[in-house]
Amino acid sequence: MENTSLDFRPEITPKKINKLKETAGELKTGEHISIILERTDAHQAKNILKILEENNIDYQTKGGHEDEFFITGKKQ
Repeated sequence: MENTSLDFRPEITPKKINKLKETAGELKTGEHISIILERTDAHQAKNILKILEENNIDYQTKGGHEDEFFITGKKQ
């Protein structure tokens, strides 16, 4: 199974959102995705989570050490 990682640091941009849409749409059942963003951008995670939901990806969020915020997901 593949694990895809996307880094949204230092800011969430339209280009990065488009990459997420493309990647989420290409994931196969059972594959994982990991997303990291700045903790100060966590309030913008709503858009990211919506894309994951639209692509049938179960996810969990977790605040990290220092300034990081993580989202991990698995395609259902």
